[in-house]
Amino acid sequence: MQKRDNHSIKMLGKVPAQCSYKKTADATIVTGKAVITSVILVTDGTNDASLVIHDSVDNSGSIVRDFRVEGETDFGGNAINYPVYVDEGIWCNVTGTGAFYFVDFIKLDE
Repeated sequence: MQKRDNHSIKMLGKVPAQCSYKKTADATIVTGKAVITSVILVTDGTNDASLVIHDSVDNSGSIVRDFRVEGETDFGGNAINYPVYVDEGIWCNVTGTGAFYFVDFIKLDE
């Protein structure tokens, strides 16, 4: 059995995660400290799509993930195998005709 540190145990007590719901444009998902638990990026089936996630409430913060999905692949980006912590918030920049995305996260106490 894998040991978990106290922070992980505290975080697990906050599940289930919240969802951003379907987003089709750049957006601030949440402000303040949070944990990103999963990301799905969906294409229109033809055009490539990308999603850049910042630790920020705008595009000025550090990039924590950068997903790219080929158009004919249809979807991808659920590549977070462990929680990704952010301090300032979650801001997403999406590109690609017809692309949309979902971000699941856990809001942490300030």
